Formats: sequence, C-alpha cells, structure tokens
Amino acid sequence: MRAYIRSYLEPQYRMLEAVDGADGVEQAKENIPDLIICDVMMPKMDGYEVCKQLKLDEKTSHVPIILLTAKAGQENKIEGLEIGADDYLTKPFDAQELLARMKNLIDVRRTLREKFEKGKVLKPGEIAVTSLDNQFLQKAMAIIEKKIGDEKFGVEEFAEEIGMSRSQ
Repeated sequence: MRAYIRSYLEPQYRMLEAVDGADGVEQAKENIPDLIICDVMMPKMDGYEVCKQLKLDEKTSHVPIILLTAKAGQENKIEGLEIGADDYLTKPFDAQELLARMKNLIDVRRTLREKFEKGKVLKPGEIAVTSLDNQFLQKAMAIIEKKIGDEKFGVEEFAEEIGMSRSQ
C-alpha cells in the first residue's frame, strides 16, 4: 500500500514513510508534516490511536490527517472523524481522489496560515478555541508578557520558549 501511494505522490510531494503507527507518531512530532496519510490497520498502534495522539499534541494538532481503511461501514468512518481525522477514504480508493483531497486540505491550511501571518491582531477572547488551542494561546501570551521588555527577544527565542521550531 505504501509503495502504491508513494508512486502517485512522489512526483508532486516530498514524503516521509513510517513502518508502523508508533514510528509514524514519532516522525510526525519530529518533522511536523503538512499532511499525514495513515492506514487504520497498522502494527504497534492503529490509525485511530495515531490520529488521537497527534490531535492531542499542540505541536501536531493542526496537521491534517487522512485515514485509509478497508472498513467501509459508516460507523467506522464516523469513528475516524470523531477522533479528529480530517478525511477518511475506504480502500480501494482512486489515486486521483486522494490527490485532490490532499491538495484541498493543504490549501485550506495554507490559506489559514497566510491569513494569520498578515499581522491581524489576535484577541483570544474573540475567537472560538478548543481547550488545547486555549492552552497554547495562554502559554504564548505568558511568554510574550514575560519578555515584552527584552529588546533581544525575537522569533528564534520565542520559538525556543514555546517549544517549537521557527517555521512552526
């Protein structure tokens, strides 16, 4: 399955591959990909658990996840979506459909990122956030308030304080 997906994605995307669910979680946390394609049936950790762990981690909670499965039942699809998967495809699937869904998810995230990068002042009380988002915003605000008078405090220092890379 991984070889089949790779053959379609390599011309357009740079990819990392995991041998099992636990490896996938580790790689995602280390590399923070733009998108994750995850099979539900994997050794060590199934796709539902991978999705759950990544969506509960503030470093990876924003990364879109597409779950792939041979389980075609509506209850399986609902279970995947309820744990935070952004999309769900049943096998066998059309490679063109996978590419289109990937492009849409990446484009939506890119648009949101550009919107927030334009310098709009965020007021946490005015936006709806999940508890994980709220924790992250509170942590970011606390760091900024603590360092506001330090003229040497910049993006690199902020990234280090919050525990993320500069690009994140």
